[in-house]
Amino acid sequence: MFPFWHTLSVQEGLHLEGKEDVVTITRSAWAGQARHAAATWSGDTQSTFASLAVSVPAGLNAQLSGISWWTLDIGGYSGGNPSDPTFNRLIVRWFEFGLTLPIFRQHGQRDTEPWLLSNHTSYELVVQLIKTRYSLTEFVSSALNQTAATMLPIMRPLPWDFPGDPDTGLATAAEGAYLFGEGLLARPIVEDNTDEVAVYLPKGPPAWIDCASGKSYPSGQTVTIPAPLGTLPLLKRSDMAASVDALIAAGVAKYPGKALPAEQVCVPGSGVSVA
Repeated sequence: MFPFWHTLSVQEGLHLEGKEDVVTITRSAWAGQARHAAATWSGDTQSTFASLAVSVPAGLNAQLSGISWWTLDIGGYSGGNPSDPTFNRLIVRWFEFGLTLPIFRQHGQRDTEPWLLSNHTSYELVVQLIKTRYSLTEFVSSALNQTAATMLPIMRPLPWDFPGDPDTGLATAAEGAYLFGEGLLARPIVEDNTDEVAVYLPKGPPAWIDCASGKSYPSGQTVTIPAPLGTLPLLKRSDMAASVDALIAAGVAKYPGKALPAEQVCVPGSGVSVA
């Protein structure tokens, strides 16, 4: 309980000093501390693909435990050389995963400015992913409003929304797929030198739409989705396509010049059917 009362004390103390709009980030956490405008992060992780891989279940477990404002150090905290080719690929994949976090932030022992990356393509992809997050701001904000009202995590395992589909548990555990907000399914790439990924599409909606290609796949099957560097495998529920599209469009309109065009984030509409 210490983190809960600690964050409450910090919030109340800052309010007494006349500071109203305050967010605290803490190393330790307790369920419900988001009501004190307090977030927690995963600690001092390593800049490796192995560390990225364990960050996915760590984030899901934390949010299922009532710690809704969870984040991490994109790229890992310890290690990571901007001149290393492997790190140049890793940082892009980590930014892809970061798109779905409640709080989107980079931090580390190294100098973290994207323009220090030795591979110019990696730099351009990181910039594009930052712009993508701008485009997703209204989608993320809507999801966090729902979290505040109902405690529904913004990131959650597939069985949460599809308890009647027995294949969803394995898909979350083995594939690392999870739901992102209302209407999107994400499957971050946590392995090096991978350009496609198998994703299970839960039964429930008539179809799932690949945001990158606009292809529509019937639910209840495993499909292979292209995942070139810089692309987070993201699929949209066909029965929620209109609301997802509207929120992304609102984010683009809110940040002109900073946000990526909506069609580059998730192809609008119900997609082109693929058997």
